[in-house]
Amino acid sequence: MNSGLATGDALLIDGAKGFFDSQFADPAVHTNEAIDDRLLWTPSMYFRATHHLVVAAEVSETPYPAILRLRHAEVMAFQEPIAVYCVCPEDVYLRKESQPDVRLLRAHGYGLITVDAEGNATKRHGCIPLIQFITDTDFQQQIDGLPKKWRARLSESYEKYLVNAVSGVQDVSEVLEGLALSAAKGAARKRWATASLASQGLADMLDGLSGIPECKSARAAIGGVRSYVKQYRNPSHHYPRNKKEAVKKYRGAQHGFRDGIRQIHSFRAAMAGIGLNLSL
Repeated sequence: MNSGLATGDALLIDGAKGFFDSQFADPAVHTNEAIDDRLLWTPSMYFRATHHLVVAAEVSETPYPAILRLRHAEVMAFQEPIAVYCVCPEDVYLRKESQPDVRLLRAHGYGLITVDAEGNATKRHGCIPLIQFITDTDFQQQIDGLPKKWRARLSESYEKYLVNAVSGVQDVSEVLEGLALSAAKGAARKRWATASLASQGLADMLDGLSGIPECKSARAAIGGVRSYVKQYRNPSHHYPRNKKEAVKKYRGAQHGFRDGIRQIHSFRAAMAGIGLNLSL
């Protein structure tokens, strides 16, 4: 159901096809065909990047197509991994009055490709499958209350997440590793442990912290960090065998990113409770 809201501009479609051909090794592109009737949206084009990931694009004379505004809730809730791009003219994108739409498009999880008068396509910002997307507002709420330097560091993780969700989750696990190291060094300074604790592998370091009598009340938070890093430092890269597994895998990245931030809050509070102030 396209409702006539999207343009069929051949220049935009051909430019986008050329871009996707170079990025995805000449995929079989469907034009003006429904991905799924439940979406109530027929994109200008789509293709299957893998058997479990769909990439779709809507061409438009504006940076934020009207059809995507109307179907935003349905597309966001669609229970299959789908990444969605808008394709618009470069000169429209460059206009000052277009910038609010460009920002809103990105804020809603869509990518943007522009095409110039010669048909050359440029990716202005990418996107991840919408079932993985976390809004900036949600992210800012999650990091609220953390020190300014920590928020800046986690913003780097978030930027990575918006390009490659798995990479973003791994980055959060690295932040947790840094906090665990800070805790180990702090315990050594208080003479609760020897300096060698901070030179051990992460699992042994956390086990060592957990075994310190002064850390007894923080053991649950320490265990949470240990479990999180074990799961997400090197997440599984197994190939989903079906759509159900694909949805679980892609949603797992979103859950992992959110849970990592929760673990950071919990670990910080637990360490402060025993007199250890952490730093990154």
